[in-house]
Amino acid sequence: MIYILVEVVYIVLLLHDIAHQLDDDNRQHTDVDYNFSHMLLMVLWVLATPDSFRSIALRFGKTPGVVHYHYKRIIMALCDMSDTLITWPTHEERQVLSRAVLRRTGFPGVIGALDGCHINIITPRVNPQPYFNRKHDHSIVLQAVADCNLLFRDVYVGQPGSIHDSRVFRRSPLCAQLLNQPGQYLDNDQHILGDGAYILTDKVLTPFRNNGNLNEHQINYNCRHSSARSSVERAFGALKMKWRRLFYLHSWNIEYAVMTIVACVCIHNYLRHQGQLELWAGWLLAVVELWI
Repeated sequence: MIYILVEVVYIVLLLHDIAHQLDDDNRQHTDVDYNFSHMLLMVLWVLATPDSFRSIALRFGKTPGVVHYHYKRIIMALCDMSDTLITWPTHEERQVLSRAVLRRTGFPGVIGALDGCHINIITPRVNPQPYFNRKHDHSIVLQAVADCNLLFRDVYVGQPGSIHDSRVFRRSPLCAQLLNQPGQYLDNDQHILGDGAYILTDKVLTPFRNNGNLNEHQINYNCRHSSARSSVERAFGALKMKWRRLFYLHSWNIEYAVMTIVACVCIHNYLRHQGQLELWAGWLLAVVELWI
């Protein structure tokens, strides 16, 4: 009972923040039939299921055009909120994250893990070949850094699926920032972890290549590295299982697909952030129940 009420609290908070963002952007007042809580529930249903807009419109008693209109407005608002919902950890946060990873895995100085994830899309009408990946699907790449709490700390979305993870990273703003302003993003004894697809640097640590001749220390390093790096894979899994629209985006417009992915990451981070208040909220709701 308390858990369900806590989830409702999160949705109410999300409702308030998105409404505030729409109001700031002067996108809230339109001629379309408007009920904001109803609109948000429709959009969350769209993102959480692979259902068509037509079936969702029937479920909510709207036309597909109205559902699509509200869907686009909500994901645009969430993308506008991305600068506050997807943030690189501060110096103090990095110290806390580093100690947490060290305590869990024994790997020192880890702030987060870097990896790429393919989001399958419908075959683009214009220049589809770059989006054809090694698994014979069309996709765009979601590159992310996730911390040990499964929060996405940096995302870079939109590169075609045929591009290698290492090249995607070299094209990303994060790579340039780590090269040009390393002290602003990582302290001297801190780094992020990547798999064997990435190039080894002092800021991105990769595992030893296993050719069958690794010594005991190298094997131990790889085991601890894999344990610490699993956070980004678990974050991708949580993201896709919660927002199942990301299993396949039926969108001809690449920019529109990118906005959908960023919106899902923003909601993921929002709920993870609010989840840190779950203990407090559960205590509060328990007190309310006692009064009732």
